[in-house]
Formats: sequence, structure tokens, C-alpha cells
Amino acid sequence: MSILSHRTLLGLAVAATLVPALAAEAPQFGLQAAIMQPLATVNNFSNRTGFAVAATLELSLDAHQSLRPRFEYTKSPAQTTTLTTSPGDIISTDSVSSSGQHYYLGADYLIKPFTGSQGVYLFVGLGVCKTSLKQDWNYSSSSSEEVGTDQTRVGYCAGLGFAFSRQLSLESKVTVSDFNGLTVSWATLGASFKF
Repeated sequence: MSILSHRTLLGLAVAATLVPALAAEAPQFGLQAAIMQPLATVNNFSNRTGFAVAATLELSLDAHQSLRPRFEYTKSPAQTTTLTTSPGDIISTDSVSSSGQHYYLGADYLIKPFTGSQGVYLFVGLGVCKTSLKQDWNYSSSSSEEVGTDQTRVGYCAGLGFAFSRQLSLESKVTVSDFNGLTVSWATLGASFKF
């Protein structure tokens, strides 16, 4: 983990301890479940729709603003590609199975234009994102090889939600991070339930 990641985690931890004192209402613990679609870079590994799960703690600052620390896990299932080559008279069939996953720890700032427990809300977020990419190569010679790498970088997100009640909402967001100098992004659409 880089120095930037340690500083970001420390900042998030300090903010998480100070913000409850500013909260206008009691904090609400929440769980989220969503479908996930890779958008950039990870798409080269697996463009299959995956899933996302998250745990949140929403801290209401006033009737129109909230701060929401969030830990999220996303997974794009393995996608297998078959590669056939024929050097000379030998036909070789190899396959590669690629998958990606992300761990995101951050905080979202929610803006609620309307008062009450129902209605549209917007949010932006900043956090630390660990991206792990893995490829399993299976060669026609019956050998196999696993190649994987991960990096932790700053990530950010933006989204739109609709609250049906104080407990239930539906939201969509795009999360963006960096992996070896390339943009990594994915979109999620899912439901959130607060206790």
C-alpha cells in the first residue's frame, strides 16, 4: 500500500470519528446489493456483469446533506477466451480465464434537494480502491499458469439515487480508479436498505 493510501485511510478514520458529533439525526447502518458492469480497462479482463455488496453508515448533517462512509466489494466473474494457433502442422488450443475484483473504502457526500424521507438524491465519493486482476492460462500441453496483480489507489464515484422511504432506496453510480496508469471504472445499479 502506498503512502498516499495510508494518509487517505488515516483521514477517513479521523473523519469517521468526528462526523457523528455533527450529525443532525442518529446514524443509520445500511447494506447495499447491486449488479456491476465493468466500463474501462477491467473490460479487457472480463466484460461480464458481476455483483457488488456494501456496508454503509449514513450520518445526516441536516435535512439536505449526509455523509456516508462505505466499504464495498465488487466482483466481475471469470470470462474464458479460447486462443487457437497453428504454427506449421501443429494446432495448439490455449484458453485464458480473466476476472477482476475491487475493494473500496471511502465516504460519500449526499445532497438531498427535497425535504422528507422520499425523493431523489445525488452523491459524490472519495476513497481508497484496491483493484485485483487475475488470469488463469490453460495450455494445450496440459500445463497451466496463474497471473495476478493488484494495486491500491485513490478512487472516486458519482451517482444518483431515489429514496422510497427512510429505509429503502435505489441507486446507480459510476466508480473510477487507476490501475498501472490506466483508468479502471465500473457502474453499479442496486438497492440500499438502512436499519
